[in-house]
Amino acid sequence: MKKYLVQFKPFLVFVSIFFLTYIVLTLLYKFYLNSYQAEELDAVTTMAGRNAEQSLKLFNYDIIIQKSSQNPWLEIILNGRFIARIIEGCNAVSVMILFVSFVADFFERLKKNITIYIFWSCIYLYV
Repeated sequence: MKKYLVQFKPFLVFVSIFFLTYIVLTLLYKFYLNSYQAEELDAVTTMAGRNAEQSLKLFNYDIIIQKSSQNPWLEIILNGRFIARIIEGCNAVSVMILFVSFVADFFERLKKNITIYIFWSCIYLYV
């Protein structure tokens, strides 16, 4: 058994760091989401909706993105017609958590550049 642990140590360390980072970041995000009431929208989803609306208005779309009066999501109204909704999962935070977990583990020796890489990559994922 010890032979296999030594042989597969790099893989086991990689997987352990990945899952530990992923679990910690996911729990932090869930605590953040739980700080909002069930009918409230979190700030990241609200910001994503506002940015989507501003981006579409740049292209002269008749777009309105507003909070639903009865539900915890944003409604997208194009040309006066409801076409879609933005829910918490649409703000890319879960994808960013997965990405950061992988990159933080994969590039552990490049710590001085990792912060800049993760920051700009998360901005790119958000956009």
